[in-house]
Amino acid sequence: MGPVEVLVVGFPRRGVGAAVLPELRSLVDRGMIRVVDGVVVQKDENEEIRCLEFEETAPDDDTRRLGELFDDVLVGLLSDSDAEEIGTAMAPDSSAAILVFEHTWATSLRDAISTAGGNVLADFRVPGAVVNEVLTNPGGAGSDSPNGRSEDR
Repeated sequence: MGPVEVLVVGFPRRGVGAAVLPELRSLVDRGMIRVVDGVVVQKDENEEIRCLEFEETAPDDDTRRLGELFDDVLVGLLSDSDAEEIGTAMAPDSSAAILVFEHTWATSLRDAISTAGGNVLADFRVPGAVVNEVLTNPGGAGSDSPNGRSEDR
């Protein structure tokens, strides 16, 4: 199995944005990712939290259609306490989709590295917003050189 990532996406009200579905389906269809687990968290206006499996949502809901993208759901990757923790942090009258997906694109790279006798020494993500901030403000906080790059690399 390739690297697995947990993505939490929040939405106002109780649905998943319809525009998300085609892009996520495209990633799955192209073999870039495989959705292996997920849950929906809803917080009503009274701050009551509900955790639902995707198939428990309304049949005509985009959220339910998101659940159709799951492949070989792996039991136990997400716990009820994970979903409750997300729900506690959410605004009232909102929802979140917690998606666990495998980066299937990375398995051949991992295999090639292993075949060559190598191993991954580090693996981390930098959020796009952070990258954009660094690119638009190269001499900002945390920079110790005129070009914005750390000299201790």
